[in-house]
Amino acid sequence: MSTFSIIDQGVLSHDPGCGAFIPTITPLRDGTFIAAQQTGADLDSCDHRIEILRSENGRQWRNEGPVDMHDSDQPWAYHSGQIFQAGDNRLMLRASRFWHRDVPPRNEKATRDHPGTGPVVLWSDDLGKTWSEPGFVEIELPPEAYTHHVMGNLIPISDDRWMFPIQLNSPKTHYDGPNHHGAALLFSKDQGQSLDDLTILAQDSEGIIEYHDQFGIMLDDGSLYTMLWTIDTAANTDLNNHWVMSTDSGRSWSDPVPTNLRGQVCAPIRLPDGRIAAIYNYRHEPQGIHLALAEDLSTFDTDNEITVFDAGDETVTGKPEDDHFLSLNEKIAFGRPNGVCLADGSVLCWFWCTIGGVTHTRWVQVGLS
Repeated sequence: MSTFSIIDQGVLSHDPGCGAFIPTITPLRDGTFIAAQQTGADLDSCDHRIEILRSENGRQWRNEGPVDMHDSDQPWAYHSGQIFQAGDNRLMLRASRFWHRDVPPRNEKATRDHPGTGPVVLWSDDLGKTWSEPGFVEIELPPEAYTHHVMGNLIPISDDRWMFPIQLNSPKTHYDGPNHHGAALLFSKDQGQSLDDLTILAQDSEGIIEYHDQFGIMLDDGSLYTMLWTIDTAANTDLNNHWVMSTDSGRSWSDPVPTNLRGQVCAPIRLPDGRIAAIYNYRHEPQGIHLALAEDLSTFDTDNEITVFDAGDETVTGKPEDDHFLSLNEKIAFGRPNGVCLADGSVLCWFWCTIGGVTHTRWVQVGLS
C-alpha cells in the first residue's frame, strides 16, 4: 500500500504587515524555481498586486517584489498569477485584473468608460526580470452578459495547441439574465500569441450547479483530466469534487462525474508511475489541506491520505455578511492548493494559509513510499 509522508516544508512569503495569497510555483528548466503570489490587505480587498519570488532549490525563497504592470494611469487589482515557461528564457505570466476600487464592483461588465475585468497575459524574455505590458484576453461572448477570469493550469498539449483555462461568470450588477457560470477554455495555435476557440469544459444549462476552480493535467496517454469544485447553488452547499476528461485535445469533454472527495478547490498531480494524486481543501472539521492518491479517476484512497496543512482554529479571518457560499469563501483563512511532481519523484505542494493571525504562503514537499 502506497503512503505519503512529509519530507520538508517551509515558507514562501511571510510578512505580518501584508497578506499573501494564491501562490503558484513553477520549476524551471535550469533546475531553479520561480513563483508568483498576490499580496493585499485581505482576501477580498481591492489592492492586490502580483509579486515574483525565486529559489535555487525550492526551499529558500527570495521576494523580488511586485511586477510592474505599467498601469499607473489606470490602476487595477491583480489576482491568481501563474508563470509558464515557454522557452529557455521566455516566460508567460497569466493573471486576472479587477478594478482597484469598490465601485464598480470587481466583476462588473465592461462599458465604454470601464474596460472589462478578466485575464491578462505578460511576457518576459529574461526569465522574469522584466515583463511586457499586460495584454487583455478577450472572449467571443457578449460583455453585457458574461465576465471571465483566469483559472486552472495552462497545458501545452502540443507545440501548436496550448490550453488556457478560464472561468465564466455573469455580471454582479445591472444584470438579470440566466446564470452563465461555468468552466471554459481558450486555445492557442501560436504559443500564446493569440487565444480563441472558446470551448465549454463544464456548465449547467439550468445554472443551478456551478463548477469552480478547474485544475487539469495531461495523462500519459495524452488525454486531459480536470477536477472541479462543484456547488449546488439551490441548496447552497458543496457537492463532492467532480472530474471531466477529453480524449481529443480539449475539443470535447465528458459530462462531470463525482469523486469521493468532499473538497472545494482540488488539483490533480500526475505521478511518475502514471497514477494521480489530488490535493484539495477539506472544509469539514478538522479543516485543512489533504493529499490523496487515486485508485481510479473517481475514487481516492482517503483512508491513507495525508494532511498537508492542519488549519486548527484559524479557518476564517472574519465574519461573512451572510451564509451564502460566496460570502463564506471571501473570509476563508487558507486555500488554493496545487502541486507538481519533481524530477526526484517527490511532490511539491503550495498554498496560502493563516498561522498566528498572519496570512502567508507556504510550500510542502511530500514523498511517496
